[in-house]
Amino acid sequence: MDDIVLSAYVKQAYITPENQSFWFGYYNYSPENANGDKLLAHHVEFDGRSITQEDRAQIGWIDLNSGAWNPIDLTSAFNWQQGAMLQWLGESDCFIYNNADNGEFISKEYNISTGEQCVHPWPVYGVLINPKISLTLQFKRSYWCRAYHYETIKDKAWDGPLPQNDGIFMLNLDSNEVERIISIEDIIRIDPDDSFKKAKHWVEHIMINPSGTRFAFYHRFTHSAGFTTRVFTANIDGTDLRIISGWREYSWSHMGWIDNQKFVIYGIKKNSTVQAYRKLTEEHGKWGQILRKIYKKTLSKLITKQVRKRTQIPGSYQICDSIEGKITEEIPRGLFNLDGHPSFTKNGRYMLTDTYEDEESYRHLYIYDLLTKKRVELAKFYSPFNSCDYRSDLHPRFNYAENRVIVDSAHSGYHRIVGVDVDWDRIKHDLEET
Repeated sequence: MDDIVLSAYVKQAYITPENQSFWFGYYNYSPENANGDKLLAHHVEFDGRSITQEDRAQIGWIDLNSGAWNPIDLTSAFNWQQGAMLQWLGESDCFIYNNADNGEFISKEYNISTGEQCVHPWPVYGVLINPKISLTLQFKRSYWCRAYHYETIKDKAWDGPLPQNDGIFMLNLDSNEVERIISIEDIIRIDPDDSFKKAKHWVEHIMINPSGTRFAFYHRFTHSAGFTTRVFTANIDGTDLRIISGWREYSWSHMGWIDNQKFVIYGIKKNSTVQAYRKLTEEHGKWGQILRKIYKKTLSKLITKQVRKRTQIPGSYQICDSIEGKITEEIPRGLFNLDGHPSFTKNGRYMLTDTYEDEESYRHLYIYDLLTKKRVELAKFYSPFNSCDYRSDLHPRFNYAENRVIVDSAHSGYHRIVGVDVDWDRIKHDLEET
């Protein structure tokens, strides 16, 4: 069985060293710089396990001409899925990443050309260059929620259902001023539900649109059968806050902007049995508590087993309008039965996405044409780490020129970064063929 199977649409451009752990992180930023000669990365001396408070990751870049690794710092503020929010600052040779110092999360900029560094008093999430700001979260809160968190700081003050002063914040990267632009209270007041009163609430996954005028994010809250996701959008300054309708009907996961107004999100129709169980256990006091205990001992295992067999609960990508606040179209069912991480070419026509592992533990890489409604498979990667926090999702991204796709993969038992060059002529020919 091959660890990597490439189609005729791609050829391997590079791969990080064997038996060493390198990865980039999330799928909404490209690890290559605009010139295509440097690759940002995290590097650790361990693999195949969860991160501890004592662990540190090297931050640096790989020279794609020589293959040399250039570390510049150590960070304790990182995780397997999103790394340290490492990302290039526009088309320059400057990048930014998160770290921690004296019990506080911070972020650092580094200029490769000059070696200059500067420190910001808050961590970053989504970053804009003009104006030079970051829309970010209170990462200390994330430790106590499902959100991807950093192990290095565990502040009990941020535990609880609804901490004060939580929400979405704007960090000015020039002045270092921080202000909260959306409060968690503002979020839960929109289209409220009776279950909110007993739930733990938090915010995740800030995604800024291509022009930097608007952003999306998730409001997540707990209930007896897990958690629910609601999707919001707002202007970049936090005004014009809008919810996407349909959250009571669908379970939503990963999204990607098509253009400045529309985005796709992967949705699965909610299981009516689970919904009925939620209502029963949450509305019937002591009897509800007894039912929850029964659920944890018996039914939870059955439902979890069913959920993990994702092909039996097929979902699909849904196209949403951020201004109208609703689903406007659905990508044909059957094309994407497994959840993935979508992003788009600059013209908004072609969607790049991956899948979680299939029954043979392969993760697949696809390009989909929104116009012809057809897809091609670029490659598949064996996945030895699944259903754990140290798994390696492919998290595919185009490079700046859109002629290469970069993925994270643990096909050999170590996290590695793989770049494949894309044959667009062949892809477009097959996607456009009637």
